[in-house]
Amino acid sequence: MMVHGLNMAEGNIKNQLITIAVPLIICDFIQQLYNTIDAIIIGRYVSDLAFAALGMAGSLMNLFFFLVIGICTGISVIFAQFFGQKDYDSFRKEAFTACVFGGAFTLLLSFFGMFFLEEMLHMLNTPTEIFHLAKEYLNVILGGLLFTFFFNLEAAALRAVGNTKVAVAVLFSSVATNVALAYLFVAHWGWGISGAGMATVISHLIAGILFFVYIKKYFPELLWTRKDMAIDKSFFKLSFNYGMVTALHQCSLYFGKILVQGAVNTGGTHMISAFTAGTRLEAFANSFGSSGAAAVSIFVAQNLGAHNRERALQGFKKGMVLLLRFGVLISVLMIASAEQGIAYMIGTPSSSELLNGVSYLRWVFLFYVFNYTGCIFVGLFRGTGMVSVPVIGTILQMIPRIIISYMFIETYGLAIVGVGTGIGWIVINVFQYAVYKKVVLERMLTGLAS
Repeated sequence: MMVHGLNMAEGNIKNQLITIAVPLIICDFIQQLYNTIDAIIIGRYVSDLAFAALGMAGSLMNLFFFLVIGICTGISVIFAQFFGQKDYDSFRKEAFTACVFGGAFTLLLSFFGMFFLEEMLHMLNTPTEIFHLAKEYLNVILGGLLFTFFFNLEAAALRAVGNTKVAVAVLFSSVATNVALAYLFVAHWGWGISGAGMATVISHLIAGILFFVYIKKYFPELLWTRKDMAIDKSFFKLSFNYGMVTALHQCSLYFGKILVQGAVNTGGTHMISAFTAGTRLEAFANSFGSSGAAAVSIFVAQNLGAHNRERALQGFKKGMVLLLRFGVLISVLMIASAEQGIAYMIGTPSSSELLNGVSYLRWVFLFYVFNYTGCIFVGLFRGTGMVSVPVIGTILQMIPRIIISYMFIETYGLAIVGVGTGIGWIVINVFQYAVYKKVVLERMLTGLAS
């Protein structure tokens, strides 16, 4: 049985990386629009307090989202390895196991999040005036978390076989729905911040349905059948190891960001609004890094599955060069347009909001090439199965970010958060390069990579 995906074990490496990465970048941009559109509509049609609450809630929401997305990202590497081996029976068995394991985990995560939501908001020093607004939004998002899991798992399966273009059309349709519903629920029906949350949940549901219809029509060989519906211990262990460790990586990253958010929250609603606007804009630039990492991990995993280690290493190196070129260009553009970007996001920012938002963006983008190099290393480690390395690296990079933010934010504002973030990226780059030189190269060159 032949599945018609993109075989990355042969052909032009640079073209294949671009073919995979460009749709992923577009998809990442589109996904960022979910939160950005909500923020713009809430800021213009509800209140400044609601805008600040959305930013506060967004940090906590991303923790749950990236736990779920982390599982799907880890499982996509397993999918890619089986595809590289042309072992489609194992692909389908892994797909069933992933649905059961990931779905159960997501449901538990939803219940846990809603049950302990107030405690988590208190831990983050959430200002009293936005506490209930943030809680209202997050309850809606957590209630629809299962939809988020399934549409990301379906996207991961297509990504693993090199089919990333269809996700652009699916996510564009989903975002269009989100825009229409958010405007209807918030601007016309007056549902406030919960209306924005409902629009996002419904959009995720629609994306999942569209992905499933496409896979069923064009890639039916990837869908598990009745004979595949058995939980094999080896597949469950594989799913758990890759999925949970990658989820832990994403969790540790966003848990660290939440702690930084806690430091920002001590500066009041104006600083929260500025940080919200700055991080929303930064997220678009980060799309290049996360998508580059995903493209490299799939490329490396497929080639290791096909026992082509030298080609896997070449893919990593070419991916690094491509992303560094983008990194320099994007950094210059973001530094130059920081003031206009903050003003657009907030609408009518106060002088404090504008100053803090612009200073954060300009400082963080001075270091952004280190973010991109770190992302490519993450793609390499995931593709080779060394999924624990990004977790360790993330913990190392978050330590200086958190310490510097809490120690100096009262004196230097959001500028010091940008500096602390850059220092953290430098730390993780040093660690990743050491692991690459001492472990990865040896495995690749001696044929010990798994």
